[in-house]
Amino acid sequence: MPGDHPLARAWTRVRNVVSSTAATYREDGRDVVEVVADHATAREADDTVTLSFTVTGDVADELAAAVDDDATYRTEVQYVDVDGTRLFVLEVRAPEAPVVLLAGGVGHDSLRPHASQPDAPARTLVRRVDGREAARFGHERVAPFVDELG
Repeated sequence: MPGDHPLARAWTRVRNVVSSTAATYREDGRDVVEVVADHATAREADDTVTLSFTVTGDVADELAAAVDDDATYRTEVQYVDVDGTRLFVLEVRAPEAPVVLLAGGVGHDSLRPHASQPDAPARTLVRRVDGREAARFGHERVAPFVDELG
């Protein structure tokens, strides 16, 4: 996709948001893990909507080492819709844990089937390229991920 394509320009802006947000947290003395997904999709299993993001090995290893399985994480969801793709920035925080900033794009076709059930539980799954899990975050509702897609 050429750099002047609307989706390419938006993706550059999303990545810049992640970088600048990470810099602000670091200036405040917080540890941050920046995660930019190469591929993402949404699917349903066991009545839970899963947003699955795929990342490279080094980033996945850093994320896996930073995530505290016993912590309760809160996720702030930001997005922009461009050319049938929802570009996300997820800001995932827990006390005493590094902040995780996750950027990725999910096609509207993958998200839209879940818009009719905004109260369904959701989870974010970050996987390595080989399919092994790096991190998992639970969400009470899928609504923040599918708002305005119905």
